[in-house]
Amino acid sequence: MTETRASYCEQFKAGLYDVDFAGSPKASRLTERMLLAANNHLDLLNWSWEHLYNDIGVCLVLVEVALKITGKIRLGDTMTLTTWTSRRLYPMLMRWFVIEDSHGERVCEAMMNCVLIDVKTRTLTNASKYGLTLVDDETPPKEVTIKRPRFAPKAESFGAAPDFRFSKRVEVSDLDYNGHMNTARYVELVENMLGREWLVENRIKEISVRYEKETGYGETIEAAGFVRNGEEGETIDITGKAGEVGRFSATLRFAPSA
Repeated sequence: MTETRASYCEQFKAGLYDVDFAGSPKASRLTERMLLAANNHLDLLNWSWEHLYNDIGVCLVLVEVALKITGKIRLGDTMTLTTWTSRRLYPMLMRWFVIEDSHGERVCEAMMNCVLIDVKTRTLTNASKYGLTLVDDETPPKEVTIKRPRFAPKAESFGAAPDFRFSKRVEVSDLDYNGHMNTARYVELVENMLGREWLVENRIKEISVRYEKETGYGETIEAAGFVRNGEEGETIDITGKAGEVGRFSATLRFAPSA
């Protein structure tokens, strides 16, 4: 593999689903675009989903995603998305993203952390076992300030009633090829939990999601959000369960809309 394949770049035209009704970048849509770009890059690295799943019997599972939204998106603008891999925490598979507008202004930066799963046993496995390697990133193409997220304790330890509640039943449209609720849908779930009025009055600055257990068709996730005031400003800590089993945790930083 050549060093030029350590990073990948593509462009897209900002459409109606990239911006919410308050004029802010839509975190769930940016997550979807970054996942698609990551898959395109993985095809070049011989890590395509088809190869992993059909030829080796493994698949990549996203366990963490964090977005830092720093700018605006204008409808019709040509956006540039750059992504690259990292071996610093190998065999955990780290990936970084930067989205910029047509003027070179940064709109979003993000990180994702994946693990490799044996399809039959549903257990963690190591990429080196199959001769899979990643290109090193000693000189990343972009600088980022986003870090691996820190998550609050479980909701049971908060000792207070939640400020937000939301229930989500997993439907067919939520499922990915692996048969479970797609990871981008959890970010969408958080947006739905916050609601229209809140999103009009506030803007999301950072959102981090940790995926704890896959959620299948027909299951119902009960999400609860708790507003906190901390050293880094106002945050919302979120936990999601299906039955008694934790499915995801999230932390969200926000500010009043300008």
